[in-house]
Amino acid sequence: MATTTKATPTTTVQPLTRGPIHCHNEADYPNHDDVNPKDQDHFSEDFMDVDAKVDTIGPNDKPFVLRGFDNYGVLYVYRAEWVEGCVTTVSKQNFHYPLGESSEVTAYMLVRENYVFCNNGGTGGWTQAGCLKYTFYCGSWST
Repeated sequence: MATTTKATPTTTVQPLTRGPIHCHNEADYPNHDDVNPKDQDHFSEDFMDVDAKVDTIGPNDKPFVLRGFDNYGVLYVYRAEWVEGCVTTVSKQNFHYPLGESSEVTAYMLVRENYVFCNNGGTGGWTQAGCLKYTFYCGSWST
């Protein structure tokens, strides 16, 4: 009698490290409004300083989204979410300090730098830290 062995799929564990910034393509936002750097910074601070409503995010949690409008009606959108299917060394990550409280990487830094380091007319981008994806974008792009 012959026996067969099924290979057990291996799970890739995402380390608790910061990935690169992925800038949005400005052409995907053909009618986006101008982003005010001071307002983007202000809303980035608001995103980081949310009440205790959001402390950790895990694989079964809904994304946390903050939307704000500046004085000219420009929409600023900030989002943090667990990457589907992602596995890391912890069951949930701290929203404010996704790589741990001893790390200098913060929710504020991630969404702020998604704007500052993307040369795309202010349309922003996204960065993954561990299994959390932090996104900033403006305008009417739907989620």
